[in-house]
Amino acid sequence: MSFNPYSPPTAALDPGVPSDSGGGFKSLTPIAKAITIVMAIDLGAELLSDWNTIYAMDLIGRINAGQPYDGSALTAIDVRSKAINVLGYALRIASIVLFCFFMPRANRNARWFRSPMWITPGWAAGYFFIPVLSFWKPYQAMKEIWRGSDPDPTVLPFTVRVPALLPLWWAFWLAHGVAGRVLEYLNKTTAPEAFPTRAWVDLARSLLTIVAILLAIAVVRAVARRQDERYVRGPAP
Repeated sequence: MSFNPYSPPTAALDPGVPSDSGGGFKSLTPIAKAITIVMAIDLGAELLSDWNTIYAMDLIGRINAGQPYDGSALTAIDVRSKAINVLGYALRIASIVLFCFFMPRANRNARWFRSPMWITPGWAAGYFFIPVLSFWKPYQAMKEIWRGSDPDPTVLPFTVRVPALLPLWWAFWLAHGVAGRVLEYLNKTTAPEAFPTRAWVDLARSLLTIVAILLAIAVVRAVARRQDERYVRGPAP
């Protein structure tokens, strides 16, 4: 069989050239709406938890001051706390599952736009579960998706500026996680005198969580909107 030196190569010479390996574009709007609903319910659960904590602090304060109180109120606080914790865990699991669908799909869409993506769709979600790497790699994956989804197909992705929304979202996400670990450590001490400290740390953690939830909703909705706008204009020329 003769070889023609002037024939085009059968394989791509540049391994960094993106390919449409995800079966085409799929809008992220349905997943973004689902994330919004789940996180909005989680936001309500956090506010209910805050009210329960503040009520408990007031009741403990009255008990310490020797004022009369209803013993059933303490039981009600404990029951509400356990129910809110179970609901919170269920909502966090649902959010994690939805993000595991969102990140790979967003990455594949950016590849369909012919944007150079160095993080694979699988690792765009997988980095959330890898110790140490989970501190910065998921943020890099989201930043790459954002840059590769610019509505203007003529813009080079590496020249796209990342808005303050993304680093703020990630900073509050990390802060929320650290506060949660601190609270877990404090909860190992069941002494009554330690309750005020645990309560204030819990309220601080909840505030960080609420801001992180609001920022996460804003990020996923913004990415979905950018990709829908980009899809209308088509892949890069």
